[in-house]
Amino acid sequence: MQVSLEDILTSLLSKVESLEATVDDLRVKSNVLFRLYKEQNEDNDVDKETIRNAVKEEFEISKKAGLINEGSSIDEAIDNVTDGLVKWLNGDVEEIRKQMEEYRKKVAETMENDNVIDVAPANFVNQLKGNQQKKNNNENKLIY
Repeated sequence: MQVSLEDILTSLLSKVESLEATVDDLRVKSNVLFRLYKEQNEDNDVDKETIRNAVKEEFEISKKAGLINEGSSIDEAIDNVTDGLVKWLNGDVEEIRKQMEEYRKKVAETMENDNVIDVAPANFVNQLKGNQQKKNNNENKLIY
């Protein structure tokens, strides 16, 4: 079965768009939940230790489930996620913008690399199969 490059790209773009919508939906929901958490706190001050404990518990569950390598140290990741959540809840917009700008720079650098993917024409497998049959009278089999 041959599938055209256009079909593959269309399918992939459709999946990416679906993932993008899902991520955006989850972002909005988690932001609302974080705001509710902050409102429920009596003095509207974020309890960093409570957030850290929740993040640590989540990472430990992920590690036990095999989503994180057993040998990996999660302490630094816990601290980074906790700090990010606290900054977000406290509305530290400047720090968030700074981190987003760093992320965009990394993405731009990655995109600038000259990584090229060579794509064979749609009938390339048939051409190989025909050439192989002519050459070897079916002695060797082409795997495709």
